[in-house]
Amino acid sequence: MMIRRERVYYRLVAVRSTIVDKTHMPFALNMPRLESWYQWFYRT
Repeated sequence: MMIRRERVYYRLVAVRSTIVDKTHMPFALNMPRLESWYQWFYRT
């Protein structure tokens, strides 16, 4: 059985308002996390 994958596009938008802790969660961009992002979003 073959599953057809649709291509997904994401758009990054600059934040022009004040960043508040309740709405933005900063996190460390270390190598394991960066590799996961590449796997999820770029290696399809």
